[in-house]
Amino acid sequence: MILLAVMSPTPTPVIEQERHTLTSHLAGGELFVGDTITFEYADGVPLDGETVDVFVGTVDQGPSTSSGDYVLNNIPSDATSITLNQLIGGVFTGVSTTIPMVFPASEGTLIAHMGPFGPIVNEGNWSRTAWANAWGVPASDIFYTQGDDRVSTVDINGTRWLSAKHAALDSASSGNIQTALGLTKGRHYIFEQTVMLPDPFSFGGPSLGTQAIKMGAGIAQGRDNNGLILGGGNIASDASSVRMYSRGDGSKPYTYPEDRESVQLGENPAFGDEYPRGVNRFMNNGPKLIPGQEHNMKIEVYLNDVGQSNGWMKQWHDGVLHVDEQNMSWTTSNDPRWDTAWFASYHGGNDSFNPAFDVRILYRDQKYYRVA
Repeated sequence: MILLAVMSPTPTPVIEQERHTLTSHLAGGELFVGDTITFEYADGVPLDGETVDVFVGTVDQGPSTSSGDYVLNNIPSDATSITLNQLIGGVFTGVSTTIPMVFPASEGTLIAHMGPFGPIVNEGNWSRTAWANAWGVPASDIFYTQGDDRVSTVDINGTRWLSAKHAALDSASSGNIQTALGLTKGRHYIFEQTVMLPDPFSFGGPSLGTQAIKMGAGIAQGRDNNGLILGGGNIASDASSVRMYSRGDGSKPYTYPEDRESVQLGENPAFGDEYPRGVNRFMNNGPKLIPGQEHNMKIEVYLNDVGQSNGWMKQWHDGVLHVDEQNMSWTTSNDPRWDTAWFASYHGGNDSFNPAFDVRILYRDQKYYRVA
C-alpha cells in the first residue's frame, strides 16, 4: 500500500479512512508546518523504504515500520491543505482525507510548549518543579503557581494528559489552579491547546450566569496595579490578558483589554470581556465543548499602537474561526509586549460557579508562537 500526499488549493470534505488513522496530535484538524505525521496502518504493512510524494513539496520518510513517520518540508506558502489519498497497487481507491494547513508556525517561533509529559505524577505530588518539567524550562522560569495539589498527569488510551481537578467544594480563594511562565516579549502571538472534558461533566452552577470556566491556556502582558497578571478587577491601562474559557458549554476567549466593556459601562471591573461584545456577551453562544471529545482551541492576538485601536484577536475552535474581533485597544503602554504564558483552570467566578460534582479537565500540547 502507498499513500500519496497531494497539495490541495482548497479544503475538500473529509472521507472516513479505512486503511490508516492520523495520530491524536492532529485531532484538532490542523497541521502546522514542520509537524510530523504518523500513519498507523490497519493491515500492519510497512512502507519498506517507499516514498510518499508531495506535489511542489517533499515528505521525508521516517522509520520503516508499521507506523511510518513523515515530516513535511518545502510547503508553498499559498497551500491551504494536504490531501492524503490511499493507493493500493498504485491505484487510487477513492479513500482520502484532507487536513487544513496552518502557517503561523512558519511565520513565528515556537517559544513554549507544555508536553509531552514525562513520568506519571500523582495528585498531591505536583510542584513548581513538575510545572517546569512539563514546560521543559528551569524551575526559576515558573514565577507563579497555585493549586498544585490538584494537578496530576494521567494516561488515557496511550496519550498522556495534564489533569486539573475542579472540586465541587472548592472555594474561590483556594480552588484555582494557575501557573505563569515568562515568554519572549512580542506584539503578535498565537497560542493553542488540546482539551478534553470528562463525560459526565458539570459546567458549573444552576444558571448560565454561574457557568463560567477558565480553561487552560492564556497570555498576558504587563502587570496590574498590584504587580500581578491583569485579571479579576484591578484596573491597569498598560496591562492586558486573554484566557481560554467557556460560558455554559460554549468555547470563548475571556479578555481584559484596556477598553473592556465592563469599565466603559461602569460595571464591576472584575468582569472581563466575552465575545461577541455587546449586550449578549454573557450568553452561551460559542462553539460547543462536548464531554468525552478532544477539542483544539487556538487564539491569535495582536497588540495595538499607543493611542490607536488597531489591535485585534481571533479565536478558532476545532479549526473553525469563531471570533474575529478588530479595532481593539489592549494597552496604553508605549512598549506593547505579550510576555507571560498564563495557565488558569477553575470554575468561577466565586463559589456559586462550582461544579455539581468533582471533575478533572484534561490538557495537552499547549503551544505559544511568537510571530512578531
